[in-house]
Amino acid sequence: MKRFFILLIFFSFILPNSFSYSLERTQLPESDFSQWHTERLPGFLTFGTKECTEMPGTEPLCWDNGNPAFSASGSTKWPTKRIILQDGSTAALLTTRKVFGVIASGNLFTGRIVRTMGLKQLLGFTDKDGKALIDWGVPFTARPSGFKVKFSYNGLGDECSLVATLENRSLDEEQKTIRKYVATAAYIGKTDSENITNCLTRISEPDDNGLRTLEVDFLYGEYPENANEFPENVTQAEADEEITHVNVVFASSAHGDYFEGIKNASLIVKDFEFIYPEENIQ
Repeated sequence: MKRFFILLIFFSFILPNSFSYSLERTQLPESDFSQWHTERLPGFLTFGTKECTEMPGTEPLCWDNGNPAFSASGSTKWPTKRIILQDGSTAALLTTRKVFGVIASGNLFTGRIVRTMGLKQLLGFTDKDGKALIDWGVPFTARPSGFKVKFSYNGLGDECSLVATLENRSLDEEQKTIRKYVATAAYIGKTDSENITNCLTRISEPDDNGLRTLEVDFLYGEYPENANEFPENVTQAEADEEITHVNVVFASSAHGDYFEGIKNASLIVKDFEFIYPEENIQ
């Protein structure tokens, strides 16, 4: 079947006059999600350890997931794991679980989650959300115009999120990290065919694996409408601010960091990459 892209938001795309996209065309390593490794994770109530074969990537690691937190529940029904698609290739399957009455979203992100975690943290008794348990993002200096990923979503009424943020990070006088969002590209939706944010979005028909190709453009110098709640410890930067880091987050439940979602909502992702303007190709 001939593939075609559906333009979901109709408006002219004008590049800001205050900056230009760089010629640097950096991609994140192992973003096809074909490589996975095994870790020994803390067991139930952090007593002992258990083996988890569903950890993304190889050393040096770029991607991580919430399985180390979930392991404290004692369950091995991992929210994030690898799957083999119809064509024999590998993808990541993110599934929202429910343990002890608490929602645990499947997720995949750049950065590193805490490995030694108590059950009380997992249940949200010591933190109002799960964000405090993660060191978000990786170093990155390029200025892509958007991102592309293959995906499918069965939300059962839930919402998924596929979000990339380009950040400027620096240290204040007390050596505390100051985070600024320079640009954000966000897909939030109850299905894999409708983005509720105002980011320019293109989505293909499903391929032979049942995956659509999603393209979302970055909004530089502003935060998208209807995206996830803006973090309290982050400020919005101007479009021409220097970029030092990137943070990419996929979640089967868009509000899973607040332990909200619908059990068994599932998101499949594969082949993530940044998009750069064609005129920058040399």
